[in-house]
Amino acid sequence: MLCSLLFIVLTLLYTDIKRLKKENEFLSRLEALREKVGMPQADLISQESAARFASDWITAWNNHDLEQIMLYYTDYICFTSPLVASDFNEPSGTIIGKDALRAYFQKRMIMFPDLHFELVEVFAGVNQIAIFYKELNGGLVSETMIFNSYGLITKAAVCYSNLPEQKQFASL
Repeated sequence: MLCSLLFIVLTLLYTDIKRLKKENEFLSRLEALREKVGMPQADLISQESAARFASDWITAWNNHDLEQIMLYYTDYICFTSPLVASDFNEPSGTIIGKDALRAYFQKRMIMFPDLHFELVEVFAGVNQIAIFYKELNGGLVSETMIFNSYGLITKAAVCYSNLPEQKQFASL
């Protein structure tokens, strides 16, 4: 009985060692491939960098400087917001592409000429930040932005604390 138990334990240990060795080999190959193709490492954004970015981004919005705002985004930005769905009749709530995003932002600025944001908090992450700010009506907004290796926003997702009832689409 003891021999059988010992055999099972040794077999499991051997299997785990083989698995770990394969995982290490895989990770080594992945790292070599990453270097070969120039794939960037994940970058932890510092709180200081995130705060500076958020402040500059909010300032551009408060100045209604559309050209400055657009400098933050890649050509293939994927932007998701419930207001895209409700105010611009895009059922997916998503805009893809810098030109379409520019048109959306321009329409928002025309619809809300007094548009003004107040920065509340900034959270830093790996290749992303989340900005919490107050908008014109005092509602809170959370916007998460994911960056590429050049520091441009590739994806942004916006959530609101107080969408009017007609702007709410589904309950969880």
